[in-house]
Amino acid sequence: MQHRGEFRFENGLVIPNNITTTGVTTLFAAALRNTVPTFWVGLCSAVYAPDLQIEDIVEPTLATNGYARLAVARDSTGWPSDGVVNGEVYFESLPLVWTAAGGPFDQPITRMFICGSQNGLTGPIFCLSAALPDDLLIDPSTPLVDRTFKYRIFGR
Repeated sequence: MQHRGEFRFENGLVIPNNITTTGVTTLFAAALRNTVPTFWVGLCSAVYAPDLQIEDIVEPTLATNGYARLAVARDSTGWPSDGVVNGEVYFESLPLVWTAAGGPFDQPITRMFICGSQNGLTGPIFCLSAALPDDLLIDPSTPLVDRTFKYRIFGR
């Protein structure tokens, strides 16, 4: 089975991602053992590796100026949509919105990631997006369409 995913911004930007070895194992464990935690989506600068870890990325400081990883529950609320595109079945998350409260995030970001921890500073990354076309520094004035996205995962 092959898996691929993409982050789909409300502004029309689609950023594909690489699913790590741990990510594929996690998907199988979710499907066959039901032993996987809630997924958490974060922002970072990083370089892809098949065994990427949270400690290998540069992430805005958690809880400073409102940055927090966003939860995507493993249920029909977290993944309300499904369909088929070009013969590939997909599931798509609910819309997720990055929020900067009180000031800009303290780090510009180039990528998005999914992991299994809300605040952990160590542990595996399940997937890492390709690089954004430009570094993004989210602040309170960043347009909503530039900080709202869905995650779509394909399987075949």
